[in-house]
Amino acid sequence: MRAEASAIGALAAYAAVAFGVLWWRARRCRAGVFVWFLYGFIRLYTGLMFGARTNRRCPYAGRSAGLIVANHRSPVDPLLLARDAGEGLASTDIRPVSFMMAAEHYRHPLLHPVLVRIQSIPVERKGRDMAAVRQALRRLKAGALVGIFPEARINFGEGLLPPSPGAAWLALNSGVPVYPVFIHGAPQSRNLVVPFFRPARVRLAYGDPLDLSPWAGQKATPAVLHEVAAAMMERLAELGQQAPGCDSTGPIRSRG
Repeated sequence: MRAEASAIGALAAYAAVAFGVLWWRARRCRAGVFVWFLYGFIRLYTGLMFGARTNRRCPYAGRSAGLIVANHRSPVDPLLLARDAGEGLASTDIRPVSFMMAAEHYRHPLLHPVLVRIQSIPVERKGRDMAAVRQALRRLKAGALVGIFPEARINFGEGLLPPSPGAAWLALNSGVPVYPVFIHGAPQSRNLVVPFFRPARVRLAYGDPLDLSPWAGQKATPAVLHEVAAAMMERLAELGQQAPGCDSTGPIRSRG
């Protein structure tokens, strides 16, 4: 009995020390304890469920502002992009990514408290929600990371959907680095919940910041926005070719 009690006591002591270390590291996170634990969960979840791997070190980890643009094939995509928004759990610079997302999902009673804490930006689907775009611009100007899916909806077909102009407008007006990311192999389903429980082999292809110098100083006219958006999608398509056997990336197709 004494040996058993000693073993239990030792396990309890180890658990207390482990929890103390975790709490100490969480308290050191500049974004707060909640963001640190959420980041830890996302790292563990995406690693175990999706075997998430990358082609290189994440270029947007750190303190500087940045606009993340990615293809959109699954509801798990935001988690995959957020998993590297910090340099590990020992880092103090873990930050939330402010994703632009459909307002109806933002208002979901179970998700809303979390989405508010990570500063997600609700976008009304009807028409062009410039209020949301301007809110994203303010976040970028304040030094945040903002994530946007230029296709504006989950793409269940081949290739890439034509982009909405919002990402191009933000890129031109914010002056922050624009980081393209192509997500390979994310699980798909017409049911938005199923992909979160469907194991997959996911790969993230990170690209260098886009070169927007050809449009420096130009007014964001519809023609200029079209050119910038096309350049974004062309770069995403190029990144999509870096992992053969994953998502096919044909030409940009028209919206159906």
